[in-house]
Formats: sequence, structure tokens, C-alpha cells
Amino acid sequence: GSYLMQDIDLNHMAAEIDAGGVQVEIGASMKARTVSVREGYPYVYGYLIGTAADPNRINTYMTTGRVMEDRWTYADTSYPVPPHTRKIRIFLKRSAVAGVGDSNTAYFDDVCVHLNR
Repeated sequence: GSYLMQDIDLNHMAAEIDAGGVQVEIGASMKARTVSVREGYPYVYGYLIGTAADPNRINTYMTTGRVMEDRWTYADTSYPVPPHTRKIRIFLKRSAVAGVGDSNTAYFDDVCVHLNR
């Protein structure tokens, strides 16, 4: 496929998350065999999932942004974790262009999902 996905269960941190002040940082070193508008660009994206009313609802979309260089580049971004979040779902996406997922080779290293206060 054109992406890899991993879920991270946060139920063990429920009390701390609901108290507020928790941040999540997502990041990775990335590069692509071909960097062009036609082929797209690799990036990491994900969701913070869970609300008081619906534990499966996506409440925050996160992304590192696209890597637009043909060399190893580290990209990262931090997001606040809303109360009642119980899952982080992270995707490694090989192309930012729909329909070209099989035409480009992306490389990922040092993938990071870091929670802190």
C-alpha cells in the first residue's frame, strides 16, 4: 500500500491526559527516491482519537508536513492532547499525491511519537 499505520493505546494515561497539559510530538527522518510534484512527497500524519461522548471519534488531525528535499530531512510538530483522548493513530505516507502511492519509494527513520507535559 501507500502507507503504514500504527495505533498507540493511551488508556493507561487517562487521568493525566484528562487533567490537561499533555503534548504529543510526532516526527521522523524522511526522504524519497523521487521528489517532484507528480510523484509527491513523504510525510507522517496521524489522529488523536477519543472524546467524552465517543471514544472512536477523531478529535485532532496531526501532520509533520511534507519533506520536499531528496536527502534525509527530519520534520516534527507538537500538538496538545485534548481531554478524553485514548488513542493515537500514526501513518507513514509515501506520497502526498493521491493515486501515485505505488510509483514512489519513501524512506523513514527515527520515527518519534513522544508524549510530555
